[in-house]
Amino acid sequence: MQKSTVVAERGDQTELYWAYSAPQSRHPAIVFVHGHQLPGKVALFDSELAGLVLSSGNYDIDATYRQLDESILKQNIRRETGGASKQALRSRSVVHHDRTIRVPTMIMHGRDDDIAPLAYAVQLTERMKAVNTPVMTRFMSQTGHHIPFEKRYQTLFEFLKSLQLPGE
Repeated sequence: MQKSTVVAERGDQTELYWAYSAPQSRHPAIVFVHGHQLPGKVALFDSELAGLVLSSGNYDIDATYRQLDESILKQNIRRETGGASKQALRSRSVVHHDRTIRVPTMIMHGRDDDIAPLAYAVQLTERMKAVNTPVMTRFMSQTGHHIPFEKRYQTLFEFLKSLQLPGE
């Protein structure tokens, strides 16, 4: 498995994600990211993806924003979305694009996450299953927002193995 790091610039925000692909293969990449929305957005526009892994993400920015007291996080969301209009917040929320993501998806999340609510990961899972998108989940006990390296990569490679990519 080959790993490459991709940097995406969006306004004054930079997001990282990792693309995995089988060595010497024409097979499309697997997108993996920890805690950001970009991979879900990539999946909306890239029909060549073999799979998508979402980890500890806040999949409903719209709902989160409405629940926040004035804070740095709320200020950052307002800045990143150009004023936090309902339309801008929904466009950044993966949960509102659940019908568009059609690739096999792994959603991993810590049950004790105090930053990105587990309820949003459960909601996204249910919505994707309702439109027959293949979804695997790992909701990890005694794990918060930062899923330990070993758990995260064990889950990632379990998912990759389940896809049975050619050239592996």
